[in-house]
Amino acid sequence: ISQSSELTVNTTCGSLIGREFKSRNGRTVAAFNGIPFAKPPLNELRFQDPQPPEQWIGVREAYNLGSVCVQKPYDYPLINTTEYGNEDCLYLSVYSPNFLYIHGGPFYLGSGEIDKSPEYVLDYDLVVVMPNYRLGVLGFLTLEDDIMPGNSGLKDQVMALKWVQDNIANFGGDSNQITLIGDFAGAASVFQVDPLTVFLPICDRNAANPFLPFNPHNAEPAPVPWIVGLPSLVDFLRTGLFVREPETLIEFNQQFDKIAPISLYYDNTATNPEKVTKEIREFYFDGQPITMELFRNLTEMYSDRMFIWPAVEALRVHKGPHYFYYFEYVGEYTFQDIFAGKRVLVETRLRQDSISNGLNGTMNNKTSSVLENAD
Repeated sequence: ISQSSELTVNTTCGSLIGREFKSRNGRTVAAFNGIPFAKPPLNELRFQDPQPPEQWIGVREAYNLGSVCVQKPYDYPLINTTEYGNEDCLYLSVYSPNFLYIHGGPFYLGSGEIDKSPEYVLDYDLVVVMPNYRLGVLGFLTLEDDIMPGNSGLKDQVMALKWVQDNIANFGGDSNQITLIGDFAGAASVFQVDPLTVFLPICDRNAANPFLPFNPHNAEPAPVPWIVGLPSLVDFLRTGLFVREPETLIEFNQQFDKIAPISLYYDNTATNPEKVTKEIREFYFDGQPITMELFRNLTEMYSDRMFIWPAVEALRVHKGPHYFYYFEYVGEYTFQDIFAGKRVLVETRLRQDSISNGLNGTMNNKTSSVLENAD
C-alpha cells in the first residue's frame, strides 16, 4: 500500500489516505475504501433516516472495504435463514464525468463495495463511487409513523449522493456531471421502484421526511437521458434452482396454479389470477407439463416478467432521450454457470457478458397482452 501524499485527500469530515489500485489493463489509480457517508444506523438510529457522518481527527485509513449490510443469501424458492453482514454498513468506496454505481439484489441483498469490482471501467478517466445501503427489514420495514417511516435504504442512497456532491471534487471528479448506474434493484433505484413485495420501497406520504409520497406508477419521470440494457434470457437467478435440484421442478409443475401468481407477482394485482395463470401456462408451455425440456420457456417466462416487460413499460413512459439494447455475446462465464451450476442453454445470450447490438423491435403482441393482464 502506497502512502504518498498523492493518495491523501480531504473531505468534509476529515482527511483520508488510500491505496493504489490496478485497472484491468494495468492502469494505476487511487482507491479509497470504507468511507463513512452517514452515521452508523445503530440503536436509536435504527429504522431512521440516515444522519450526516461525524468528523474525525487526523488521517483516516481508507484501505479496507466496509461491512456489507445485514442480509440473507438468495436461494429462491427455498428459505435460507443464514444471515450475514453488519448493521454498521453505511460506507462507500471511491476509485479515481462521475460514475455512481448502486448495487442490485432485490433491495434485500448485495453490497456496493463488494459485489462488483471496478477494474473494468478504471481504464478510462472516471471517478467511480460504490455505496452500500440498508436492505430488507432494516432498510424498508415501516409502521407508517416517525418511529419506522420506511424507505431508509433509498434515503441512504440519497445521502451517498449528497456525499458525492460535497466531496467528489477532492477526488478529481465534477459534481455537476454525475452518472447514476445500477443493476437489478440498483437500476430500479435509478429510475423507479417496484412496490409489490414486502420489505421493498413503499409509498411513505405520512412520514415526516417522505421519500416516495406517491405511487411510482403515477409519477412524472424526470426527462434525463437513460440507457437500459437487457438480454433475451436473464432470470437464471430463479430457474437455476431447477437445474441444481430437479425435484423442485416436479413440485413446481404440480403446484403451478398456486406458485405462479406468487412468484410472478400478480396474485394481488390481477383481477382474475386464475385466468392469467391459465394464459401464461398455455403461452409459455403450450399447456404441456413443465420439464427440463421446457427449461428455456421457463426462463423466458421469468425473464419477461421480472426484467424485460418492466423495462419496456418504463421506457414507454420515459420523457427523456433513451436507448434500449440487448447483450448478445456469449462469454466464458454466464449466469447459468453461477446459478444453475452448468451450461444448460449453450447459445443463451446473458446479461453480464459483453455489449452488442441495440434493440429496434417491440415485444411479441401476445406476450404483451398476457403481461398486461398480470399487471
